[in-house]
Amino acid sequence: MAWSGKNHLDNLEEILMNLQWLIQPDTVITELPFDLDFLKRPDVEIFAEWCPRAVSKQELEEGRYTINKYLIKFFIDRTYPQLSEVSRKEKIDKILEDIHKLLKKPKYEPIYLNAENIEKILEETNNKPGETHVDKTKRRIKVAVSLRWLQHKSLFNRLSEGTQDYIRRVGDLYGLLNKNQHIDTTQLHNYSIPQEDLSILIDDYETKIELTLLTADQEIKKAKQRISGINYNGLGIVREPLNRIKKFIEKRSEPDYDELERFKDSIFITIILNYIKDPYIQKTQDAKNVINLVVPIYVKFKNLDV
Repeated sequence: MAWSGKNHLDNLEEILMNLQWLIQPDTVITELPFDLDFLKRPDVEIFAEWCPRAVSKQELEEGRYTINKYLIKFFIDRTYPQLSEVSRKEKIDKILEDIHKLLKKPKYEPIYLNAENIEKILEETNNKPGETHVDKTKRRIKVAVSLRWLQHKSLFNRLSEGTQDYIRRVGDLYGLLNKNQHIDTTQLHNYSIPQEDLSILIDDYETKIELTLLTADQEIKKAKQRISGINYNGLGIVREPLNRIKKFIEKRSEPDYDELERFKDSIFITIILNYIKDPYIQKTQDAKNVINLVVPIYVKFKNLDV
């Protein structure tokens, strides 16, 4: 499934429209564990991405080797060392079974480790109905924006200890998920938000998230009118908020560049960075250029703890 927009700005506009109803103050916290479950990547997808690194480029082009239990076991042992032998065997059998199903090959037929088969496996896993790469990218952005908001100290410090601990645990699981590690969200499924926290969230949502998403949407609409002058096929729209953050780091920002303005810029950059994690977008030179441009500056900003 391809993105429906003609360019990155069209796609970002669609994402912002979705975020305005995906992120709701009365449900966002309790939805996060289920969002993480949705974002779990199947082992077969992670394995397929790893395979080209297990052989040389020439060996991959020639399809010199087959995908077998020994190769999968080597991958599982390296990726999930904490799992029991029984769990590892289950994963090995499941990956091999999934590969044959995705490639529509009988179990007895050998599967060659070549670029064509790897690409086909990834194509099938990224376009599963209801769980396409577009669906997952939108959900990933929802989680990233939500956590950026919930962990912002001006909100976080006002919440109860129970809710703070819950947010920390969700954040920890999200970090593990981004490293392709096993996560279990079960213990977070039944959290009940205290009414006082809910009131704080609703109030803060109106002054931060609602305003931020509206501002970002307006910026995208304005940028679409001048896309020919924006670098990286529209992704260069990130330059303006990035430059403001860079000036802030260097203590050269304008006097009115306050906490709310910094928050708005950080959310916009968070949306861009998670958009280009899409498996098809991240392969483009535009995405690679933006990552090189944004990440060094944004990491410095996040380390300031502002």
